[in-house]
Amino acid sequence: MFDPSSRLRLRPRFALFRAPLAMGLFLATCLACAPRDVNSAPATLKLATYNVENLFDGIPDNPRNKKERAKPKKELRALADIFHLEQPDVVAMQEVESQKTLKDFRDKYLKDMNYQEPIVIEGNDPRGIDVAVMSKWPIVAVKSHKDFKFELKGRKRGFGRDLLQVTLKAPSGYTLTVFAVHLKSKLGDKKESDAVREAEATAIQGLLKTYQSQNPKANFVVMGDFNDEPTSAPLKPLLGPQNPLGLVDIAAQDLGIKPSVFTYHPKKYRSRIDYILVSPSMMPEYRPRSVHIQQNPEAYWASDHLPLVAEFDAQDK
Repeated sequence: MFDPSSRLRLRPRFALFRAPLAMGLFLATCLACAPRDVNSAPATLKLATYNVENLFDGIPDNPRNKKERAKPKKELRALADIFHLEQPDVVAMQEVESQKTLKDFRDKYLKDMNYQEPIVIEGNDPRGIDVAVMSKWPIVAVKSHKDFKFELKGRKRGFGRDLLQVTLKAPSGYTLTVFAVHLKSKLGDKKESDAVREAEATAIQGLLKTYQSQNPKANFVVMGDFNDEPTSAPLKPLLGPQNPLGLVDIAAQDLGIKPSVFTYHPKKYRSRIDYILVSPSMMPEYRPRSVHIQQNPEAYWASDHLPLVAEFDAQDK
């Protein structure tokens, strides 16, 4: 689906943006490091979801033992620039090859950002692309749902990748659970891919409903690449009227649903297919209209997706 020429056309213009980007990185770093008044407003929690597009190291590490192209250094540097520009506290990531690959990227490019050990559990994708969570907050619990089975056309199957559940705790005591998602792509037959995405969304709805009933006051978000638009039929179990979870699609709420709002940027397929869904118990902490899509030109080089970012108060309300 990706048209490489759409990316290559952007590269010559980057020199025009290097100075503003450098200033943005400087200001972001200063703000991140500035001391906080403990009696002032609650600390900020910045969440992001980011499909980093084929974060491979070039060493075969997948069920097919097939060598995938290593992500080019220029894309890695652009990716690092976006991390430094946004300074997210917690990131749900998609298309990560392995924990080692993500750890190597963190250690080489994000060493100054104080991220904990990345969480990557090998999922079910035959190419070896996995979901991941990286956090500055201490991680207190991790659960994979890669072996969870659900029914599709009379047969049992699992998630194409995983539903990764990670619970984090801030120094203030604020606790958050992230469900990291990467649903079936639109590659192949449309009817079949739609059916798989809808089955995955329905399975996630069921798992979240159980979690919510057991933890009615829990703060949680569902973040990731859903590979479909907000009004699509396959996503109705999570976004539509039949969704019993009360999740809020904050991007739809604050940015609207229109062609100019997109996270997948190749021109032929531009659409908003990445999501941060917020639980009802966590919505009081959401900072209104903070949700945004990072569109610095470097982001167009780093990945075929743009990161979706939002801010919250790290304090129960």
